[in-house]
Amino acid sequence: MIIKDRERQLIINHAEDNYPYECCGVLLGNVKTHEVAGVVANDNDDPDDIRDIHFSIDPLKLLKLERSAKEKGLDIVGFYHSHNDHPAIPSKEDEKHMIPGLLYVIAGVREGEFAELKCYTRASFDDKVVTIS
Repeated sequence: MIIKDRERQLIINHAEDNYPYECCGVLLGNVKTHEVAGVVANDNDDPDDIRDIHFSIDPLKLLKLERSAKEKGLDIVGFYHSHNDHPAIPSKEDEKHMIPGLLYVIAGVREGEFAELKCYTRASFDDKVVTIS
């Protein structure tokens, strides 16, 4: 995955700002090269009582975002979310919802401060290098 420092920082800021709740967003760019050209922060549409351990994006929001991205020549490359006070590795729940071919970035936040950023794919849960260009 290739991500510019600006987009990387947007993910980090979103994760810290939403602590102790999980944040979530969409990665836009080129799905073939896994290059991220933009990050769209989304509201976590889960109810308050589970937002600290789970996230969801309203499907209608996602459809509108996908259409808008296509008009700009971009693809949905993947998604990001945060893990609060837990390692930045996919949970069993994360694994169930991963779509083959897409990237899944997890921002680890500990006590409100950014700790780590890792990227995964459905094919392998070994973390992939997050390249900043």
